[in-house]
Amino acid sequence: MDFLFENNDFISAGQPTVEQFKELHSKGYEVCINMRSSGEDDFKPEETTLGELGVKYYNIPFFDQDNSISKENLDKISDLFKSHKTKILIHCKSANRVGAWYYYFLRSEGVLKEDAHKNAVAMGLTKLELMDKLETFL
Repeated sequence: MDFLFENNDFISAGQPTVEQFKELHSKGYEVCINMRSSGEDDFKPEETTLGELGVKYYNIPFFDQDNSISKENLDKISDLFKSHKTKILIHCKSANRVGAWYYYFLRSEGVLKEDAHKNAVAMGLTKLELMDKLETFL
């Protein structure tokens, strides 16, 4: 799996396979946040595998049901990110939404726009127009 951003306790990624979830668990990752919407795929294998491994699993979509960015869900993801003191995997299909969330998170924590942008791109952000939409929430 190509991890777009990895440090000691946080990884962003596109959609991992079941085997990659097992690999991450063996490396100490105890929390998984899936930012994909329920209609995109069947997440039952992911949820089942992670449950069997004892990994806490959260499915918190980036977009709401009318395909608008969900500020409420961005805040939920940020709260989980700050509250867990264990290694966390945050993923979507390609890591673009993870990068967009990270931009929002950093900006809401007071990071300058340019620095947040640089980190968000490193995290997987490719659709830069998402930054402008996220700025309306800040």
